[in-house]
Amino acid sequence: MQTRVIPTKTHGVLDYVTAPVLAAAQDVLRLDGSRPSALTPRVLGTGAAVYSALKDYELGVRRIIPMRIHLLLDAASGAALATTPWLFGSARRGPRHWLPHALIGAGEVAVALVTKTEPQRPTGLRRVWWAVRAVPGKRAAAVTFGAGLLAAVAYSGRRYAVRGVGAAAEVAEKTGDVAEDAGGAVEDATDDLAEATREAAAQTSGRSG
Repeated sequence: MQTRVIPTKTHGVLDYVTAPVLAAAQDVLRLDGSRPSALTPRVLGTGAAVYSALKDYELGVRRIIPMRIHLLLDAASGAALATTPWLFGSARRGPRHWLPHALIGAGEVAVALVTKTEPQRPTGLRRVWWAVRAVPGKRAAAVTFGAGLLAAVAYSGRRYAVRGVGAAAEVAEKTGDVAEDAGGAVEDATDDLAEATREAAAQTSGRSG
């Protein structure tokens, strides 16, 4: 049975939502900023925001940290968040000092356990873009992107290109036939006009004689 059902992209969205929530927990819950129950979520939230941008998934800015390491970090962060109120005695001060920590921390651990360990690989133009992002240097990236884009367009549109060439050739052939027919008609009309002119000239000459 497949237990990892959450796509890495969905996990990324959760990461970017959870990080600011943790960072703002001290102010939202009105916790004493000098106590571990306030400092822990802020520190973990700030850290999560930083390393989320370095993870190897669809929403990563610099895809350095593999997903397996990422999930281990998430699970460790969740476990630390859930247990800190009891480790430092903050839980005795009331539910707001431990309940949010326990719920969010347990949720982080659970999500880490059911998230897929490999991001969905891109197809088509996304694959080209991911390849460009891996090229160091803006100029090299621009050249690679341009070449990849042309290749992708050529690959995806090869059938239509062949059909277009065939249709253009057929139109050109029909146009040539029409032009040839028109040329023949003009030539026949010219001959008829010349013959009529000669006959008219001959009749005029006969009357004068």
